Amino acid sequence: MHERWKKWDEKTFGPIDDETTLENRDFSKGLFGAFFEANPDVAHTEDGMHFLMYQPNDYGNSDKIFWVYPQNEVETRILDSLSMEFGDNSAFLAESEFKGSIMNGHSIFEKPFVKDGDKYYCFTPMIPHRNLFLIAEKLMMRDGAYYQKNFQQNTSPISRDVYIENKVKSVMESFLSDVTFYSSVHYKIVEDEVEKNPELDILGVSDKAVYIIEVKAHELSYKDRVRLDGAKYKFKASVAEACKQCCRSVDFINNSTEPIFGTQQGAVLINKTKPIYKIAVTFQHYSSLLGQMDKLVAASLMEERFRDTWVVSLFDLMVVADFVESEDEFLSYLDMRKIINTNHSTFHDELDLLGQFLNENLADKVINCQ
Repeated sequence: MHERWKKWDEKTFGPIDDETTLENRDFSKGLFGAFFEANPDVAHTEDGMHFLMYQPNDYGNSDKIFWVYPQNEVETRILDSLSMEFGDNSAFLAESEFKGSIMNGHSIFEKPFVKDGDKYYCFTPMIPHRNLFLIAEKLMMRDGAYYQKNFQQNTSPISRDVYIENKVKSVMESFLSDVTFYSSVHYKIVEDEVEKNPELDILGVSDKAVYIIEVKAHELSYKDRVRLDGAKYKFKASVAEACKQCCRSVDFINNSTEPIFGTQQGAVLINKTKPIYKIAVTFQHYSSLLGQMDKLVAASLMEERFRDTWVVSLFDLMVVADFVESEDEFLSYLDMRKIINTNHSTFHDELDLLGQFLNENLADKVINCQ
């Protein structure tokens, strides 16, 4: 909020430290009166002197807590495009024989804001965050010809698959500056007496570790969510297949005297003495399912050997990148996640683990409980 006030103040009056502008200001409505008047969504005392904060469970002030106030015409147009009005998601209650089933309707994932009159509300900020790319895709689908030509074809540099792989690489680079990442690397293997040249989406190499990264752009359609067979197929085609490909790359490294990957920058020889970390990044968010690894293995959706692969959604990876400050800290987190998965532990959400790792020394607790 301080940054918002500072930005508004400098735009309205000029530099904050300019004594001339301070002398010419009108404080008759309180120290922050002009700011509160221009930003009506910001809760404040009647005298315009203080900001107010509401607790999330203060239901009487829900209209203020969840109110999203556009700062300009562009933001207004964006909110109009991504908002529903009350009643627009009626399929949630009317569709199929089970009214109110979580399988019914999914407009909230495409339009996560609610418009009531001339006001906009966001009741669950996590929904727009974890559906950011779905929202963007649905907006592009409004121009069918553009969508089919530029987003669905892998040959386009801005296609869905290519974009998501590039996004994962850029996110990894954003917080692991000492790691060199290579895209679309190849290596030679022999399977069933047949020579193959498989591709690894991203290879990361540093002085401390080797990162084997596979990226899957699959997402669950509405039909997949309703028909669980489709959801199971998509899960295996994305999560299980990514883990399998990671294992194949690691097997190549372990079984080769000189494991060499071919990259656009030339050949990269892997130092086998460094620890290897397998990471599978998915476009679809599966965090709550992945917290039940024992059940996934029992249901044959995952294999026992996949437990030591860190499977994470792109959206959660972006959060990890925002909070993890060094490669050492990241390696500590990966070691903790490996222990959690292989020790038959359960969890609800990846970000819950991240929060406890950062604030409650979860890594040390996990190691002590081995």
